[in-house]
Amino acid sequence: MYKRIASVKNSADMRELQVEMIDRFGLLPDQVKNLCQQTVLRISLETFGIDRVDMNNRFGTIDFGRKTVVDPIKIVQLVQAEPHRYTLAKGTQLKFTIETETADQRFATIEQILAKITQ
Repeated sequence: MYKRIASVKNSADMRELQVEMIDRFGLLPDQVKNLCQQTVLRISLETFGIDRVDMNNRFGTIDFGRKTVVDPIKIVQLVQAEPHRYTLAKGTQLKFTIETETADQRFATIEQILAKITQ
């Protein structure tokens, strides 16, 4: 089953796999739900040329790859709009400070940041 999760190519594939797992095993435990969310996020990050995202309950970082398709101006605008929350580091890293309590909140936060800098 883990090989199937790793081979997912988009969020529709992941939803289909989740339905299959629920049908076969019942409700998914939180750990499996998190793995599914991480997989969909990984696909999105690869699409945008983002090498890495780290986040805990207080802060996080987004590392942009050399071939990122994210417009640097959008990143700068985000930092300028909310300097208390976002900073640039190492030339290719966006640092952010956002309090979260759950894994779901962290996934939602990362998705919101990505939406701000990729649209």
